[in-house]
This record gives sequence, structure tokens and C-alpha cells, in this order.
Amino acid sequence: MIEGFIFDMDGVLIDTEDCHFNAWVDVMKGEGIPVTLETYLEKIQVQGRRRAVENLMANPSEETIARLSAAKEEAYLREVDRKKEVVFGDARLFLEKCRDMGIPMGVASSSSLAVRMLERTGLLEFFPVVVGGGDVKRQKPEPDIFLEAARRLGIHPEHCVVFEDAKSGIEAAHRAGMHVVAVDRLHLLDPSERFLRMVNTLDDLSLEQLLGV
Repeated sequence: MIEGFIFDMDGVLIDTEDCHFNAWVDVMKGEGIPVTLETYLEKIQVQGRRRAVENLMANPSEETIARLSAAKEEAYLREVDRKKEVVFGDARLFLEKCRDMGIPMGVASSSSLAVRMLERTGLLEFFPVVVGGGDVKRQKPEPDIFLEAARRLGIHPEHCVVFEDAKSGIEAAHRAGMHVVAVDRLHLLDPSERFLRMVNTLDDLSLEQLLGV
């Protein structure tokens, strides 16, 4: 029985993956390290800033990690301001339907800016629980962030559905023992993998079918 929903933020609720990508390109350019889309998907996406820097550089110092992490955050916020409208239209409508049906919802995002971004976009009102990358020791694909979100919601993991768009996040949800709805907006995922559902937008989902009611 499904009792609650847990959402990844970037790529599922808000359209800021390009902002993250452009920010990393800008920051690492100053270090003489090119960041391609392939590099971003394999070494940076959902890793958290510290792990991303460690994946891109050989033995970076703590000072370097702190400096580049701060620079990336500033660059990301500049990109978001430039883009202005970042919430997927289908996401807001889906969240409103979930709220109307009384479904408990949380966000589990690797971003340390999760609460700030949800507040900035007007989505925070939907989520009594928000777990960011800084709230757990191990990042995706480890299951910690989803398990913590389920714990705060007061729902057993096997009764949770995770909405994810990234391979590492999907793996983390599976490791947590949760059901997964793959939101494949960019058509990058393998349809042969284990999913409760696989959709291109949240408009493609029927809540009644998902909940089995």
C-alpha cells in the first residue's frame, strides 16, 4: 500500500539542471578543467559539491573544495536568476492534486539549497519534510537521504514512492526498498530498468492508478 511520496527536486520539480551544469562549466573553467555534459552526468549530478570537486580534481585541498563549492553556489544562483521561471508546470499541478488527496509528501535532494529553492519557487508549502544533501553523511546512490525523508514522514520505506530523474537517485531509492517513478524528461533513462512507472512528465501519471484506488 502506497502511503507517501518523496520527490527529488532538480529535474523533477524544478527545471534547473542546465543551471547546475552551466555553473560547474563556469567555475571549473577557471581551474582549466573542461566540464562536458557527459562529465556532468557521470561525475557531478546528484553528487553534492564536495564529491563533485573530488571527482573532478586529484586530491583537492579542503581550501580548494570550500572555495569551489562557494563559487559554484554563487554561479548557480546567478543562472537561476537569469532563467527566472524554473518550476515545471506539470509539477505544480501534480503537487496540488496530491495535496487535495491528502498524500504526505517530502523532498529528498542532494542540493544544500533545497529549502531555499523550494521557498523561492513557492513549492515549500507542499512539503512538511525537506531533506538536503547536508542532512545525511552518504549521498545518492546510497539510500540514506530517502530513508531519512521516510523517517521524518513517519512512513515505512516500502510504502513510499520516489519520483526521480537520475540514475544514481533511482538506485538510491531501490536500495532504500522504495517504489520508483522514473521521470525521464530528457529521455536518458533505460526503460528496461525496474520502475513502478516511467513517464516523460508528471501529466502522464494517474494518481488513482498509482495509489491503487
